[in-house]
Formats: sequence, C-alpha cells, structure tokens
Amino acid sequence: LAKHGDVINALLRLCRSYNVNTRKNAVMAIGGIASMHGNSTVLLGHAEGVVVDVMARIIRDDTESEIRRNAARNLRIIGCGNETGRVASRKGVLDTLSNSVMNDSCFGNRVESADVLARMASCMRSDITSYPAFLGILSNILSSSTIACVELSVRTIDLLSSIPENQVVLAEYQGMIQALARAASYDSSTPSIREHVTSALLNISCEPQICENMISVALLTSLVKSLSIFDFENRRARENAVRIVVKLSSVSPNKTRIAHHDGLLNSLVQFSMFSQNQQLKNDVKETII
Repeated sequence: LAKHGDVINALLRLCRSYNVNTRKNAVMAIGGIASMHGNSTVLLGHAEGVVVDVMARIIRDDTESEIRRNAARNLRIIGCGNETGRVASRKGVLDTLSNSVMNDSCFGNRVESADVLARMASCMRSDITSYPAFLGILSNILSSSTIACVELSVRTIDLLSSIPENQVVLAEYQGMIQALARAASYDSSTPSIREHVTSALLNISCEPQICENMISVALLTSLVKSLSIFDFENRRARENAVRIVVKLSSVSPNKTRIAHHDGLLNSLVQFSMFSQNQQLKNDVKETII
C-alpha cells in the first residue's frame, strides 16, 4: 500500500475530514502502513515528505486528543530509525512536538510527544551536534510540569552525555546544566530523575575547565538535595552526587564555594559515616580535608 501513491493521497485527504471517526481511522491506517518493514522510507519519499507534514499539522491543530496522539505515534514509527534525520529536518516538526509536550491539554499526548522526541534524539546520539535543536528542546522539557516528560528528557540527556564527543557540547549548551540542576531539585522529582540528572552531570564534568565553569549555587543546591535523601532508591543519585562534588573540588577555584555552600559539607560527612562504598568514603575524606 505504501507504494501506491493514490492510496496515501486518499488517506491524507481523509485526515482533513469533518467526521471524527474518519479522521481517526485515516491516521491509524497511515500508522499501520508505516509500521510495516521498509515503509517509513517509502512514506517519507511520497510527495516530498508530505505525510510527515500532515501528521505535524494534526498534532498541532486537530481538536481530538486521540487523533493528535495517534499522529504523534505515527511520527515515532516513521522517524525513529534510519530516517530520523530526514524527519527532524522537516520544517516545524520538532517545534510542533515540543509545543505538544509543554501545552497539550491531554496528559497522554504530552508524554507521547516527549517520547517521540526522546527516541529521535537517542537515534541521533552519535551525530547530535548536527541537530542542536534537540538539545534546546530537551532542556526546555526539563521545566515541564509533567514529571513523566521530564523523566524521558533526563534519560535521553544522560544517554547523550555517555558519548565522549557530546560531553563538551552539552556542558557548553546555554542553560543545560542549570536546567538539569533544577530538574533534580524539585520536590516532585523521582529517584530515576535524580539518578539520570546526576549521571549526566558526572559525565559532563569531564574537564577541569568545565568543572570550573559549571559550578553554581543552583548546581550545589541540587547536589545537596540528592545527597540528603537516604532511601534505597536514591542510592545511585547520592553516589553520583558525591562523585560530582569530588570532581568539582579537584579544581582549586571551586573549593571555597563548596566549603561555604549551605549543607554541602554536612551532607558529605553523613555520606562518609553511613556509606558502604569504601572508595567513595575515602574520596570524601580527602575532599573534606
């Protein structure tokens, strides 16, 4: 069916129908076609990518939340894989998904759009510098009031930060470190969010100059927050936070700020008293001394 342009054109016309069921069925039919092996490439090639443009328009303008969600799901099917770059390059697609994450009235739609963006960015992780818009969008999602969207974003940023070539790019991207720090500081943040935030920050703090530049009140406050939660689920975030403080303190200009930040040294002392990780305990002791 994907190779029959007249069928695709007919479905695209039905996506504009005044009848809700007709629109819903047309969007679902396109998704079914796209899910078959090799059809994403064919759909992208149809009429110079109009299928992607129509799905983006539906996400942006359709009055029915289920239809908007199905359109976003179609973009995930089409755009997560070998064709991610082509979909991401379509004018307005990334902005439409980002706007859906932040403003759609339906919780499920916000999460679906965040998932699409997260998957697309993950597919581009080895070439993320060619698509800097992803970094801005992921950073923006960190301020979402929908925790599930924040979690998808931080997980993706953590993945991107695990690639050495991306670490300096992330560290130097305006507002990224502050956005990560805020995301881990919210009372509503989950153990998973704190774990991925601290893991990403640990990866990003890869060079002495970056360690000097990245330190701030917001970052240190976020680290205190992660250090101060002693439940089992927070253990990885707590250990990551300790490692970040140790790395930051290895740069002389940072030592005074760390020593004077409210609650930080006390949190480190408590960690060294109760942690079972002997190597980290020794690192903490050296940092304090």
